[in-house]
Amino acid sequence: EKLITDYFYSWQLKHHQNFLSALELCHWHGYLFNENIQLRLNLHAISVASLSLSKAEKFTSLPQLLEQEVLSIELFLKIVFQLYFESDESRRRKVDINIDHAINLMSADVFVRPMIERISTIVLLRYLKMDRDNCSQSQSDDNMYLHYTDSLLLASLLKKFDRERCVRYKSTVIIALNGILSFTEVQLLHNIEWIVPLMSKLILCSDIGVRASVQSVYTNCINPLLLQLTKR
Repeated sequence: EKLITDYFYSWQLKHHQNFLSALELCHWHGYLFNENIQLRLNLHAISVASLSLSKAEKFTSLPQLLEQEVLSIELFLKIVFQLYFESDESRRRKVDINIDHAINLMSADVFVRPMIERISTIVLLRYLKMDRDNCSQSQSDDNMYLHYTDSLLLASLLKKFDRERCVRYKSTVIIALNGILSFTEVQLLHNIEWIVPLMSKLILCSDIGVRASVQSVYTNCINPLLLQLTKR
């Protein structure tokens, strides 16, 4: 993230493209690893066998790449929203940048808009599913399996991981919602078709902080736009 902060205005668009591609690959590697329960169980079994851990120590955790999965997509969203934010000409005039980078930013509009829609949709719908799944599970059974079979212990660990994953994903959701809040009226019109359906789904999530951000999107973006349309 410090690399982007230091070199954002000196990079050409192709540098941003390459870095974003690397970040997305990093994210999908972490996501697919975490989704592959059997692989994680196999790696855990190999670790247990090689280290000769006691039964109590065996089930403390399963291999996971949660930090890689979340941090890579967080940085991805920050970059694409910043590029989109500064691709707007009225904002670009307020930033002291050279003409070459101004040309890059003008091109960034077409480049990042599909990325914002695609990744924001994936992240928001994924978080919503995690939230619903976790709400359907009992929040009080974390330690009830301590004296039961190995399979139940593993099931308990997976539930704990799922809840931790949902909590970690909240930051990516907030980044996406804050990015939408930064849209100009023109940018909002270009993206409204995918924003509104997502907001109507996300308002049902259990987290009050996410719901408050969704309310801000409605209050500051969607509702004013609807009022303008009714006056025409």
